[in-house]
Amino acid sequence: RIHILDKTGALVRNVACAPNSTDALLSGCTDIAIAADGSFFAASVTENVIYRYAANGNLQGSFGGGGVLRGPYGLAIHDGRLYVSEAWSHEISVFEFDGTFVDKFGSLGSGPGEFEQPKGIDIVDGVLYVADHFNDRIQVWNLHAGGGGGGGGDVDVEAPAVAVVAPALGASVPAGVVELSGTASDDVGVATVQVAVQDMATRLWLQADGTSWGSYRWHDATLDSPGSDAVAWSFGVTLGAGRYGFSTRAIDTSDKTTKAPWSRFTVS
Repeated sequence: RIHILDKTGALVRNVACAPNSTDALLSGCTDIAIAADGSFFAASVTENVIYRYAANGNLQGSFGGGGVLRGPYGLAIHDGRLYVSEAWSHEISVFEFDGTFVDKFGSLGSGPGEFEQPKGIDIVDGVLYVADHFNDRIQVWNLHAGGGGGGGGDVDVEAPAVAVVAPALGASVPAGVVELSGTASDDVGVATVQVAVQDMATRLWLQADGTSWGSYRWHDATLDSPGSDAVAWSFGVTLGAGRYGFSTRAIDTSDKTTKAPWSRFTVS
């Protein structure tokens, strides 16, 4: 149940959480979020539904179900929109108050911008905090455009796009300094593009001079216009004959991350 109290702590009303649930043992809500007018939302993780109530506790409506939500767990409100952590789909979804879908970000994984069952969330001064449950960490996003910590811009809910131009997948290039290059774009600006290069024979990760580094290692690429919404990136690495692969990721100014598909090439 949801308990509505007055300012003195006296009980005003009890409200049934997940009123449409048919399982009395699994009908609890995991979180609520209160709007400026006193109305509030409740997440029913078992029904995959978000309920909206008036300030007095009267049910006003609901949305979700039918595959729209998967394990809605945590709720938070920012700039008139509802943020929902979806534990079973490992992402954060954004909705208008009437249930209209706006956007979503995140995916299953342990890298930046990836989750494994995100649960509790909160938004303070335009900064989103996400309890990334099975990764044992808190991830943080600045929801203001430009990542400026309160700059008052539009909400950033889009991850960047990143693409590899050269070497083309499966290409053969001469030994020496091999130039990896591509493009990246984002609605609030691309902060960084990073590259990790692997020797496919030894499975070791490489430094820019081609020497081995045992563990997975990201290197910053050079951007032609850091912070812009569209950039070209490049990274030079010295390589001898062999087979190589590399991973590329772009990070925007709000710390959202996207990886490009794995690419491979041959040096002869």
